[in-house]
Amino acid sequence: MPEDFPLLPPVKAWDYDMKREAQEIIPNLYLGPFGCARDICTLRQVGITHIVIVRSAEESRFLREKFVDEGITYFIVDARDSPFENMIRHFKPVSEFIHSVLSASPLHKILVHGNAGLSRSSTLVAAYIIAKYGLTTDETLAYILTRRHCCAPHEGFKNQLREYEALCKTHFFQEHAISNDATTAAADRKRALGMMSQPV
Repeated sequence: MPEDFPLLPPVKAWDYDMKREAQEIIPNLYLGPFGCARDICTLRQVGITHIVIVRSAEESRFLREKFVDEGITYFIVDARDSPFENMIRHFKPVSEFIHSVLSASPLHKILVHGNAGLSRSSTLVAAYIIAKYGLTTDETLAYILTRRHCCAPHEGFKNQLREYEALCKTHFFQEHAISNDATTAAADRKRALGMMSQPV
């Protein structure tokens, strides 16, 4: 793991009922099902200030921006729970939203949820971690599983995460020429690691 990755300890005592709750994946970023976003008392107890909802057109009937009047800010992602859904188009805007919210105040907390909190929402959280910290897709998904054991992104979503991972890495190398000088090359690589930890 990168030195700046905010590693949280594994959730060891996992039981079935915990899939109905939200888990903190990295500090102030939570992942869970829509059920935990229906109770304003629970949201206030956790301190949630922003919610990312990923939903299909059909799900918009019940996956709604319920607490706007209570001060919750929402970000809506229109995506079906299908392995053929084009999720990669959402990775950058969602990552930028999460980054801007968490950077604005240490008091901000974000909940990302779809219907069950298993596939689409975990994919979006994974995309943010990949862009922010430069982890590989496999490292990211393995880590998320230590915090929310029931996560299970579709294989199609995993493939899109791997494509996004490559894009995040290519972004640096397109902007920085590889130097033949060993000292300069080392400095370039150090800067690369720093840039790869930023959202794209």
